[in-house]
Amino acid sequence: MPTRVIRYLEILMICVMAMCLSPVAARAAAENDAVYTVRTGDSLSRIASRIGVSISDLRHKNSLRGDVIHPGQKLLVSRPLRRFGRADNRWRPPYGSSSARVLRDFGPRRNSLGVSVPHSGVDIALPLGSRIVAPATGVIRYLGEQDGYGLLLIIEHAAGRTSVLGPFDRDSLRIVLDDLVLGGDLLGRTGAPVEGDVPYLHVEVRINGRAIRPNVLLR
Repeated sequence: MPTRVIRYLEILMICVMAMCLSPVAARAAAENDAVYTVRTGDSLSRIASRIGVSISDLRHKNSLRGDVIHPGQKLLVSRPLRRFGRADNRWRPPYGSSSARVLRDFGPRRNSLGVSVPHSGVDIALPLGSRIVAPATGVIRYLGEQDGYGLLLIIEHAAGRTSVLGPFDRDSLRIVLDDLVLGGDLLGRTGAPVEGDVPYLHVEVRINGRAIRPNVLLR
């Protein structure tokens, strides 16, 4: 497809999203920023330290004249996590079940036709509707259906790390695209399995786009 056509489609998609989102969320989508929702007990200094930016960045981006913010307020964040390094990704398993077990492991495996296919993550058997939380602080950069995965999301973390989780039950989702989440925040609940009959959570960790064994997310 010609580059000009691709760019046109990208602009069209941004315009469509802008019509469906709040003003803050629409601006974040257009500028590739993130949106942080202020929580009870938050201050600008606490937020800045949690998401790897400066207080002055938050003030400037949101035209704040002082430090007064309130729970539920949406703050635009430019280049979140940029002050963080690899060690600032405080990983945790995205599931809480102690009875979780590995259903399909990382690496090549044979499909139903006996053909060896790559498996870029680990599938963890979990009860249907299990709570899934953010494995570390990051930004929701993708949320949608993917063949073979179902409804999945991709979270951008610090230092070129991303996590991939799914399938989710759409009605259970607590996040939207470009939300800035903290480690442990509820994302949603597991949906119906895409492969086989056993409900599961597919878990991936990538470094600059390359899948690695997601040991940091496994109990």
